[in-house]
Amino acid sequence: MTGAPVRSGTAGFSLIEMLVVLAVLGLVASLAVPALGNLLPGQRLDGTASAVAGELTRLRAQARRT
Repeated sequence: MTGAPVRSGTAGFSLIEMLVVLAVLGLVASLAVPALGNLLPGQRLDGTASAVAGELTRLRAQARRT
């Protein structure tokens, strides 16, 4: 009768491997957060410009009617 092979040692990650992964994730996050922060003001500006353009169009149409 043959059983499942016995594994010597333990399965899983070592503390050093976990620390390396956390360090890499921290580095990626520190690079990504400022990039996302710079993206938001540009979107706000685009939205404001669209609102102003829409308001000007509305006022132009109103001026033609009167």
